[in-house]
Amino acid sequence: MELRYSSAAVGNTWEPHPWGAPKKVWKIQIERFETMAELNLNWTAVKGQQPFNLPKNSIVELGISHFATHHGVNYILMDSIWFGWPDPPRWRAAQNIPAKGLVWEECGYFSDVPKAWSGVDG
Repeated sequence: MELRYSSAAVGNTWEPHPWGAPKKVWKIQIERFETMAELNLNWTAVKGQQPFNLPKNSIVELGISHFATHHGVNYILMDSIWFGWPDPPRWRAAQNIPAKGLVWEECGYFSDVPKAWSGVDG
Protein backbone atom coordinates (compact mmCIF):
# COMPACT_ATOMS: atom_id res chain seq x y z
CA MET A 1 0.00 0.00 0.00
CA GLU A 2 1.48 3.30 -1.08
CA LEU A 3 0.84 6.19 1.29
CA ARG A 4 1.08 9.73 -0.04
CA TYR A 5 0.95 12.76 2.22
CA SER A 6 1.84 16.38 1.69
CA SER A 7 0.17 19.21 3.57
CA ALA A 8 0.31 21.23 0.34
CA ALA A 9 -1.21 18.59 -1.95
CA VAL A 10 -4.61 17.18 -2.81
CA GLY A 11 -5.24 13.49 -3.40
CA ASN A 12 -3.41 12.29 -0.30
CA THR A 13 -3.88 8.59 0.52
CA TRP A 14 -3.05 9.23 4.18
CA GLU A 15 -3.41 12.32 6.40
CA PRO A 16 -2.78 12.99 10.10
CA HIS A 17 -5.40 13.77 12.69
CA PRO A 18 -5.78 16.61 13.23
CA TRP A 19 -4.95 17.94 9.79
CA GLY A 20 -1.93 20.21 9.95
CA ALA A 21 -0.37 18.36 12.88
CA PRO A 22 3.37 19.02 13.29
CA LYS A 23 5.70 16.66 11.42
CA LYS A 24 6.82 15.04 14.69
CA VAL A 25 3.19 14.07 15.41
CA TRP A 26 2.27 12.83 11.95
CA LYS A 27 5.45 10.78 11.61
CA ILE A 28 4.39 8.79 14.71
CA GLN A 29 0.85 8.39 13.37
CA ILE A 30 1.95 7.14 9.97
CA GLU A 31 4.34 4.63 11.58
CA ARG A 32 1.47 3.34 13.73
CA PHE A 33 -0.74 3.02 10.68
CA GLU A 34 1.91 1.23 8.62
CA THR A 35 2.38 -1.32 11.44
CA MET A 36 -1.37 -1.71 11.84
CA ALA A 37 -1.89 -2.12 8.07
CA GLU A 38 0.30 -5.25 8.05
CA LEU A 39 -1.73 -7.02 10.75
CA ASN A 40 -4.36 -9.60 9.84
CA LEU A 41 -7.12 -7.71 11.63
CA ASN A 42 -10.59 -9.25 11.56
CA TRP A 43 -12.90 -6.27 12.05
CA THR A 44 -16.36 -6.54 13.61
CA ALA A 45 -19.08 -4.07 12.64
CA VAL A 46 -20.34 -2.04 15.60
CA LYS A 47 -24.06 -2.41 14.70
CA GLY A 48 -25.45 -1.31 18.06
CA GLN A 49 -22.63 -2.82 20.16
CA GLN A 50 -20.59 -0.79 22.61
CA PRO A 51 -17.00 -1.97 21.98
CA PHE A 52 -14.39 -1.42 24.68
CA ASN A 53 -17.07 0.22 26.87
CA LEU A 54 -16.92 3.36 24.76
CA PRO A 55 -19.80 5.76 25.44
CA LYS A 56 -22.59 5.38 22.89
CA ASN A 57 -22.51 9.08 22.06
CA SER A 58 -18.76 8.84 21.26
CA ILE A 59 -19.37 5.90 18.93
CA VAL A 60 -21.92 7.94 16.99
CA GLU A 61 -20.03 11.27 17.07
CA LEU A 62 -16.75 9.71 15.94
CA GLY A 63 -18.38 7.52 13.29
CA ILE A 64 -16.90 4.34 14.76
CA SER A 65 -18.01 1.60 12.38
CA HIS A 66 -15.76 -1.35 13.30
CA PHE A 67 -13.56 -2.65 16.09
CA ALA A 68 -10.88 -5.32 16.49
CA THR A 69 -8.46 -6.71 19.06
CA HIS A 70 -5.10 -8.25 18.16
CA HIS A 71 -2.44 -9.43 20.64
CA GLY A 72 -3.75 -7.26 23.47
CA VAL A 73 -4.22 -4.12 21.38
CA ASN A 74 -7.66 -2.65 20.74
CA TYR A 75 -8.42 -0.93 17.45
CA ILE A 76 -11.29 1.24 16.27
CA LEU A 77 -12.09 2.12 12.68
CA MET A 78 -14.05 5.25 11.87
CA ASP A 79 -15.94 5.74 8.60
CA SER A 80 -16.18 9.42 7.66
CA ILE A 81 -19.39 10.72 6.12
CA TRP A 82 -17.50 13.50 4.35
CA PHE A 83 -14.28 12.50 2.64
CA GLY A 84 -12.13 13.39 -0.34
CA TRP A 85 -10.66 16.79 -1.06
CA PRO A 86 -11.01 19.19 0.71
CA ASP A 87 -11.93 16.70 3.44
CA PRO A 88 -9.52 13.97 4.62
CA PRO A 89 -9.59 10.41 3.25
CA ARG A 90 -12.57 8.21 4.17
CA TRP A 91 -11.20 6.02 6.96
CA ARG A 92 -9.61 6.90 10.31
CA ALA A 93 -8.13 4.53 12.89
CA ALA A 94 -6.94 4.60 16.47
CA GLN A 95 -5.40 2.06 18.82
CA ASN A 96 -5.34 1.46 22.55
CA ILE A 97 -3.21 -0.84 24.71
CA PRO A 98 -5.29 -1.46 27.85
CA ALA A 99 -2.48 -3.28 29.71
CA LYS A 100 -0.41 -0.09 29.55
CA GLY A 101 -3.32 2.17 30.47
CA LEU A 102 -2.82 4.21 27.33
CA VAL A 103 -5.46 6.51 25.92
CA TRP A 104 -6.51 6.07 22.30
CA GLU A 105 -3.64 6.86 19.95
CA GLU A 106 -4.34 8.23 16.50
CA CYS A 107 -3.24 6.35 13.38
CA GLY A 108 -4.51 8.98 10.93
CA TYR A 109 -6.91 9.00 7.97
CA PHE A 110 -6.46 6.74 4.95
CA SER A 111 -8.25 6.15 1.67
CA ASP A 112 -7.94 2.38 1.19
CA VAL A 113 -8.57 -0.51 3.56
CA PRO A 114 -5.36 -2.58 3.80
CA LYS A 115 -5.46 -5.98 2.05
CA ALA A 116 -4.52 -7.80 5.28
CA TRP A 117 -7.78 -6.71 6.93
CA SER A 118 -11.09 -8.56 6.76
CA GLY A 119 -14.64 -7.70 7.73
CA VAL A 120 -14.64 -4.20 6.20
CA ASP A 121 -16.30 -3.31 2.91
CA GLY A 122 -15.03 -0.20 1.22
